[in-house]
Amino acid sequence: MEESDFYGISGMKETVCLSHITDGVLRDALGEVADQFECSFCQRTSGRSEEPFAVAMDELGSRVWDVVTWLY
Repeated sequence: MEESDFYGISGMKETVCLSHITDGVLRDALGEVADQFECSFCQRTSGRSEEPFAVAMDELGSRVWDVVTWLY
C-alpha cells in the first residue's frame, strides 16, 4: 500500500483540464502525461483525434503528494 493510499488521496475517478492548474511547473509536468479528453469540472470534451488536454485527479494528487512529502 502506498502512503498516499493511506491518506485517501487515490482512487479518484475525476479528470481535470490542464488549464485549471495555475502553477506553471505543475501544469508543465502534468502536460507530459495528459491523456484525457474530458474535464469533470467544466465538462469540456474533445474527440480522440485531438490532443489530450486533461489528467486524472489521481495523477494530480500523486504529483502534489510527492512534493509535499519531499518538502516536509
